[in-house]
This record gives sequence, C-alpha cells and structure tokens, in this order.
Amino acid sequence: MVVKLFPASTVGVATPAGAAGAVPRFAGGPHGRISPTTAKQWLDAGAVAVGLGGELLPRALRQAHAWDQISHNASELLGKLREKQA
Repeated sequence: MVVKLFPASTVGVATPAGAAGAVPRFAGGPHGRISPTTAKQWLDAGAVAVGLGGELLPRALRQAHAWDQISHNASELLGKLREKQA
C-alpha cells in the first residue's frame, strides 16, 4: 500500500525515509507541487512514486494547446528520472 502524501509541500522531502524508519513497509507517494526536479529529489529520498499534475501540465498550456511545451515538460521529467538510475 502506498500512502498519498498531499500536499507534498507540507510534509517535506525527508518524510518517506523518516517514516520508513519508524513504520516498517511504509511507502509514501507525494503529490502536489511536484516538478521534474523535485520528483527526483523525492524518489532519491525514498518515495516509491510521485504525482505530477499542474507542474507537468499547466492549465495555461492545456488551454493554449501548447502540446510541444507539454511534451518538453514530459521529456524533462524523464531526463531527471533517468539521472536517478545512472
């Protein structure tokens, strides 16, 4: 089971690792104000998943049908996550 940590900005990046030390088999998944850069930070800190919404697909870009910029945002996220695996 994964516990949704929302909004992520109120719990802090250290929460998944700290909770895992106190509660065996804890799995945290932060949501809210997660960006491509902070997604990597959360995963490095022990989160098992991250939820991106507005930071990845801002309303203004959706309304403007700015699919190239949205694709760029997704590519940036994947690049950051691949850095974690390297």
